Amino acid sequence: MSPWRFEDLDTPEARAADPDFVPNTGIYVSNEAWDDYQAERKALLEFIVKHDIENVVFNSGHTHFYIASELMPDFDDADSPTAAVDFVTGSLTADPDPCTIAPPIFLSLVAEVIRAENQPYMKHLDLSEQGYTLVDVTPEACTVEFRGIDSFDLEAEPVTFAKFRVATGTNRLEVLFAGPGPHRCADDR
Repeated sequence: MSPWRFEDLDTPEARAADPDFVPNTGIYVSNEAWDDYQAERKALLEFIVKHDIENVVFNSGHTHFYIASELMPDFDDADSPTAAVDFVTGSLTADPDPCTIAPPIFLSLVAEVIRAENQPYMKHLDLSEQGYTLVDVTPEACTVEFRGIDSFDLEAEPVTFAKFRVATGTNRLEVLFAGPGPHRCADDR
C-alpha cells in the first residue's frame, strides 16, 4: 500500500512551475503494488479521511522486504492527513536470498537512501533480513514486531529487530524501536 520510490520528482517548485504537473511524480520500484494504482490508492485513503475512520492498518508481504509506513492521500503534501498505517513483512525463504545479492551493510545503505526518498511517511525499511511479522491486536493498540531468523539453521531462534505500535483511536505509527536485523548472512553461507 505504501509508496516506494527511488527518486522523488514531486517538489513544491515543480508543482508551482507547471499547472498540469502530475502529483507524486517519481521513479518507483516496480513491485506490482499500489504504486501502479496511485489514483485508486488516493481515493481509498481520501475515503478513510473523509469518513474519519480510525484504527486502519494494512498488512501484506508481497515485496519480501520489511516496511513500516504511514499512509496519506497525497504523500508529497506536508498538510495531507495520515489516513492509515502500512506494514509489509519480509519473506521467510523467498528466492533469491538477499544474502546472495549483496552484503548486509550495502543493503542497509541502500535502504537508508530509499527511506530518504520516501520521507516523512516511510519509517522503516529492511532489505536484507528474512523472517516473519508478528501482529498483536488488543483493545488498546495494534503492536507489530518484525522478526528475523536464520532459516538455514534448525536451532535458530527468531530475533525481534523492530517493533511498532498503533494506538487505538489513531492512524499514527509509533516506532518503539527499529534497528538493523540480526544479519544472519554475516557468516557468508
